[in-house]
This record gives sequence, structure tokens and C-alpha cells, in this order.
Amino acid sequence: MAAKYPGSEDYQTPITTLVADGLTSADLTPRKLRRYAALFIAVGVIYSLYLQNFLAAGADDAISIPHGFLFAVTKIIVLSGWPFAVASFIDGEWTSRDGARVAVAAFAASIVFWFHRYGIRCFAGSATLFIPFIVSAAIGHHLGALCHTWRARR
Repeated sequence: MAAKYPGSEDYQTPITTLVADGLTSADLTPRKLRRYAALFIAVGVIYSLYLQNFLAAGADDAISIPHGFLFAVTKIIVLSGWPFAVASFIDGEWTSRDGARVAVAAFAASIVFWFHRYGIRCFAGSATLFIPFIVSAAIGHHLGALCHTWRARR
């Protein structure tokens, strides 16, 4: 059911109906939208920097040191997980679904930008680049929620 606004019947298309239904079913308040935007910017910058470095390295030296791989993944998880921890800690109503929406949108925007910049056409392999970000978002969210719960009990 599309949201009803004065004069909105004149502009009803399947796409506007889908967007309106999605926004009302997602229960997006102005406060939540601001939090989405702030988290999108913070995470988008982190993802973009990671992807730029990874794609710039190319096939020349893409993690040629085995022991360096664990350090690199740990660094990615810590750096990209803190915004989710902060969002979850500050807002007790912030859910992992909210974090997942922002993570997917930020990764998609970053990957499209850098793939376009470097002229890469293989989008199928980009899903593997998202795995560390999924892990970091989940860890960050749960740590923030745990700290929020602990703070609320004090």
C-alpha cells in the first residue's frame, strides 16, 4: 500500500509505489535516515579506501605475503566495524538489519565507483571482497549492542 500524500495519485507509477511502500515498511524516521546517512558516509569512505588499495595493487602484489594476509583482514575488520559498533551503542533501536542495509549500499556504491574507474567488468567476483565487511559489520554491531545493554543495566 503506497503512502498517501496530497496529489500523490497523479504521480503513481510502479516504481514510486515500490519506493513508497519500501520506505513506509522500513519504518524510516528522520532520525533513522540521518543515522543511515552518517553511517553510509563513514563506511563508504572506509570501503572505498580499502577497495582502491586492493584494486590498485592488481595482480602485481595482491597479498603475496601469507602472514600479511591475516594482519590485513584483521585491520579491515577493526577499521570497518567501529562505525557499526558506535551506531549500535548509541541507539538501542538500531538493528542488524539497519546495519546490513547500510553495509550493502556503501559496498555497492564503492565497488561500482572503483570498477568504473579501473574499467573492471567482472562484478561476480566482487562478492568475495565483501566477506570481510560482512564479518566486521556483524562483530561491530553485536559489540555495540552488548555495550549498550551493559550501559542500560548500570
